[in-house]
Amino acid sequence: MIKPLYLICIICSLWLLTTAEKTIANTKLLIPYNTQSKIISILIPGVRALRFQELLIEKDKTIKRHLQSVNLKLITSSREHTQNLWLDEELLETRKSCLRSPTSSCVIEQAHAEAKATTDIWRRDFSLIFVTEAQVKFGDITAATETTEAIKNASLRLPALLIIAKAHAVVGNFQEANKITNEVANNIEKIRMPYIRTWVFALSASALTATKNFKHARMNILEALQTVGQIKESSTRAEMHALIASAQAGVSNLSGASENINRAFTEVDKTEDPFLSALALTFIASTQSEVGQNKNYKRTISTALTKALTLRTRPRALVLAFISSIQAETGDISAAKETIESAIVAVNMIPDAHSLAPALAFIGKTLAQIDSPTHLRPSR
Repeated sequence: MIKPLYLICIICSLWLLTTAEKTIANTKLLIPYNTQSKIISILIPGVRALRFQELLIEKDKTIKRHLQSVNLKLITSSREHTQNLWLDEELLETRKSCLRSPTSSCVIEQAHAEAKATTDIWRRDFSLIFVTEAQVKFGDITAATETTEAIKNASLRLPALLIIAKAHAVVGNFQEANKITNEVANNIEKIRMPYIRTWVFALSASALTATKNFKHARMNILEALQTVGQIKESSTRAEMHALIASAQAGVSNLSGASENINRAFTEVDKTEDPFLSALALTFIASTQSEVGQNKNYKRTISTALTKALTLRTRPRALVLAFISSIQAETGDISAAKETIESAIVAVNMIPDAHSLAPALAFIGKTLAQIDSPTHLRPSR
């Protein structure tokens, strides 16, 4: 009798471990990295105690593989309720007060405050990138620079720096723009994650184009094309193909841009998750507008909106905010106003104190572009 019981316990143990592996693989980093290891003991009378250890999330190979393609989805999910992303009552009340009569300044400040309150460094740094972009659109390059300096992860600091570099170039400050792009160029080889590496090469190409450095812009586009295939997730590859296409359009390579837009759609077709699909489609729509594919832009952004409206409240708030920022950027102000109203409604429907820094940053960015749709305001 003891032997069958022993075998049953072993089978149960293996099943639990297999289930744990599958659960971790399916979460895509939606559970906190600091989960503690626990020891489970199954006592077997007359034989011995069978002990096995639950999988440590930070050491699991599946999790490390997903880390290679980190994206917006890592910091926004209706299923995520980690302690690291919860705010105190004062911040939550400030958010509610700001959104009663939202302005670009108050929403961006709130996004900044909520990002800084996030104790998970990776998510905090990612949120600060979006805050940087919103501050740039508001015209406060000084504040954007300070926000970038607060980003702890050296690799994630580079995209934020390139956003600032392009902003300097747009207002004619080529000297500062070149200084920043050179700093990024000196550090880009240190990036290990294919997603971040591709992202930085594509953004760097756009920044270099803004400074009229077309030769190096084309070189960085080639680098981005070489690394995009190393990205594991199809939705992330779609986003990167769209960004590469945008950079190609900047150097007048419209055929290359069209090709990468098509590649982006191919990757979206492989993406089953409507949240990830909607985000990727919004990236593509932005690029379509840049290359003059206006009818295609409207069709793609409409599809993204349709998908967004099927999502649960928290991811819906993020995607709608992101879509509104692209609509405003493309000059579709009336549509942006309508979408941002829906985004704010979704944010206000969220009853808990979960940090919404990325969504708020996109809302602030949209409001800044609605206020000043054709040019950056001068730095304060």
